[in-house]
Order: sequence, then structure tokens, then C-alpha cells
Amino acid sequence: LRYSLSSPAPPRLRLVAGPGGLRCAGLVEFYRGSLGGTIGLESHERLEEPLGNVICAALQCGSFLKLLTETEAARALGPGEGRPLPVQWKIQNPWCVTLEECFRKVQPQAGGQVLGLVCSDFQPKVQSRLVGHSGTCEGSVEVRQGKQWDTLCDSSSAKSMARWEEVCREQQCGNVSSYQILDDGEKTSRGLFCPPGKLSQCHQLLERKSHCKRVFVTCQKSSPAGLGAGTVVSIILALVLLAVLLVVCGPLAYKKLVKKFRQKKQRQWIGPTGMNQNMSFHRNHTVTVRSHVENPTASHVENEYSQPPRNSQISAYPALEGALHRISTQPDNSSDSDYDLHGAQRL
Repeated sequence: LRYSLSSPAPPRLRLVAGPGGLRCAGLVEFYRGSLGGTIGLESHERLEEPLGNVICAALQCGSFLKLLTETEAARALGPGEGRPLPVQWKIQNPWCVTLEECFRKVQPQAGGQVLGLVCSDFQPKVQSRLVGHSGTCEGSVEVRQGKQWDTLCDSSSAKSMARWEEVCREQQCGNVSSYQILDDGEKTSRGLFCPPGKLSQCHQLLERKSHCKRVFVTCQKSSPAGLGAGTVVSIILALVLLAVLLVVCGPLAYKKLVKKFRQKKQRQWIGPTGMNQNMSFHRNHTVTVRSHVENPTASHVENEYSQPPRNSQISAYPALEGALHRISTQPDNSSDSDYDLHGAQRL
């Protein structure tokens, strides 16, 4: 015979039917081995924070936030929701550290209040925004928990700045600068409200069908850094236009620049290196040069200017030769010389 020895499964917890379908919120069921059931609470009994933290940590839902009232627990069990197991456990040690020490088994019973809670990591969180102004850092507060946005009504329990500080940080607008209650004076004005101080702790938005007073919040960054949608579109269009112009006109402009550079490089300038340094002479392009047809015997010469011109008094560099002639014929007026260069040249 073979006997299989297996250690009993560790105790575990499960949340059932969170209000509004929230994660990390709902009625608590405790399982030890094959025995499981809900945890009963007496009418005067309250859940201590250490035990709430142990439960939320075991569920991987952060820390303990609040205990669900009997009305909230009953509302969580909507139509079509799975019914929780009957009560099988009671709180044994509200200051326990491990689950084994927290609960004791009791006789099964139906009815009565059962343990339900909300942990800090509940989802989805309430989202907020500021509307009715040119920027996103100033305006009336709207909230949603699901798909639809609605006005956040003023709540008597939210008089501190903590709620509005959180709203400004969610918009990435720094801290709150000021806020004011707007009284529309309409009895039929409706919206949503949440009793807790911070919206991050508001697990359920309640509807207010009348006398809803809006709240106008101004954050420190009333003009948040960043580009608007219109500015981004304008920048994109400008870049596209620039790219088109480069594609269409770029090759033509490049060819013109290259041609101009080559022409400048081919120009030949000749100037004296002696007295008149500021003078330059350009080659005379009007001089008629003999073609190879006139002198067929010199067709093998690559550069016709390497040969002295024959039977021609026309120079290819008239300006240069004129300057050299003037220099050579200029008399020396130096008092140290007794030699008349001008006269010698005439002789």
C-alpha cells in the first residue's frame, strides 16, 4: 500500500463582488484547507487597521483603506452577482500578524453582517480634469469613474486643500493656487460627489440630483509648459513644406552653385608683383587668336601661346605690356644717380 502525505494548503483569502466591479474591494472569504466561508462581524465590532493591512497585503492590494458598511456590502451584491459563502469564521485576534492567527471557525450561519473592505490599490481610480478655461490648469472640476465625465459637486467633507492639491498634480500643473465654490443658484443642477477628502481614496462616486455647487480650481501653472495641438500641426506643415521645396528646388540650386564655382575657378588673373600691388590685369578676350587652320604646320602644338606670335603686332596681354613699358621708360629722379636712363634708352 502506498500512502501519499501532502501538507495542507496554506490559508488564503478571496474578494467577492466588489462595489461597482472594483478590483481590490468587496466581501472577504477565508479558506483553510477545504473549508471556506465569509467572516462575520458583530454590530459593535470594527475592523482594526493592523488586521485590515494583513488582509490587503495577502490579497496583494496595498494597504487597508476603509471598511464597507452593511449598506455598501449589500449594494455590492447586485443582480447576477455570485453570492458569497455562508459565515464560517469570526475574528479571533484583531492584532494578528499572520492569517493563521486572525480567524477562528464557528458554526455556519446565514445572514448578519459580513466583513467587506476596500484596499488602497482599488481600480479603477477616479479621474479628474479642469474645464471651462483656455488652459488645462484652471477651470471647474469634472470627474469620471468609467466612461462618462460629470461635474464634481462641492462636499462638506472636502474643505481642505488636499483634494485640490491632488487634482492639480494629476493635471501636471504643480500645487493648487486657489479654489472657490461656484453657486449656480439652480436647484436642478446635478453632478457627482465623493465624501472622502482625497479623490484617490474615493472608491465610489455618488450622484447628487440637485443643489450641486461646482468648484473652480486654479493651479500654480496656469499656463502649463508644452505646445498646443494647433502649434504642433503648424510646425509639422512647415516642415513638410520645407521638405517639398528642398526636393523641387534643391538640385537646380546645387547645379547653379557648382557652375558658378567652376567659372570662378577658371578665370585667370595676372598682376604685377613689384611696385603697383593694387593693380591687376585680365586677359584680353577680344584679341583674335589664330586658329589651327591658318597654321596647319603647328597643329601638333597643344598650346599656341607657347610659340611667339608671327607677323602679328597684337599682344594677348596689352595692359600688362603697357604697364611694363611705362615702368621701363620712367626716368630715375634719384639725386644719387648721374646716369640718365631715359637718355640712354633713346641712344
